[in-house]
Amino acid sequence: MARTRLFVALLPEPETWATLDAWRRSLGVAEPFRIPPHVTLVPPVNVAGGDLDEVDRVLTAAVESTEPFEVELGAASTFAPGAPTIQLSVHGDLPALGRLRDALVAGPLDRPGRRPFVPHVTLVPNAEPDLIDAGLRSLAGTGLPWPVHAVHVLERRHDPGRWVTVAELPLGAPAVVARGGPASTLRVLHMVPGTVAELCRVAARGPAEDAHSDRPLVVAAEAEPGDGTGGLQAAAVGFLGIGGAELRSLVVAEDWRGLGIGARVLAAWTSAAAARGVRLVSAPVGDGTGFLERHGFTLLGRATDGRMVRLL
Repeated sequence: MARTRLFVALLPEPETWATLDAWRRSLGVAEPFRIPPHVTLVPPVNVAGGDLDEVDRVLTAAVESTEPFEVELGAASTFAPGAPTIQLSVHGDLPALGRLRDALVAGPLDRPGRRPFVPHVTLVPNAEPDLIDAGLRSLAGTGLPWPVHAVHVLERRHDPGRWVTVAELPLGAPAVVARGGPASTLRVLHMVPGTVAELCRVAARGPAEDAHSDRPLVVAAEAEPGDGTGGLQAAAVGFLGIGGAELRSLVVAEDWRGLGIGARVLAAWTSAAAARGVRLVSAPVGDGTGFLERHGFTLLGRATDGRMVRLL
């Protein structure tokens, strides 16, 4: 039976991600990076295809029982002489981090003989002794806040031999909306998972890697609790940028149309944009123009090449 190699990690916000990548470059790590900067929660593990549903259940139970919390990246350290690494230590709400990690290493994600959990962010996995000494000195005063709102699942891809983010699981119980129709479990994501991409006819995309990139903003509505990538009723895909947010696609699955779920997803997407400081959202003119007009959008320009906009 085919196996999938996965690991579960915390990925940083774009601003922190960009800073960590800059430090990796300054320490001589060659690009392109094969793995994003991260805090490992579940080390790489091979999962049989028949166990993937159980993995989903473990992940869902763990994140829904954990509220968002905050950690901080501290001074550089090393595992030398055992391993010639340069990494950043992790401080802050370590009890919450430990409970999350303990909930994740269960079922197919658990393995006997696990090492003690030492949270850290590796910058250089294999450094010369002189570089280790210099790195520890130069990063002695580090202090980066890291608000933890989600965990991510990464999958090993053999071509080109790198780790790709395949799922994002927000912490805390999802919002369940049932007014005026069937219940929907709503999740806000900052990546475009594969099944969302397929439904909305857009490209799949991982989280933004730096503060200068447009950041995905996705709302997925599911008929059953899950991780935002399965059992989709509808999804809205957009991007956060400087000065506003753009809604690229909003699609309701065929079996769920005419039940008010599209309006539900649009309201959740605009609310999520507003919560992130956005005051103006836009969308291209297209087949959904009438729907957007009924929900507060206004046409700017011509119906053929204008933009739909809404102030929040």
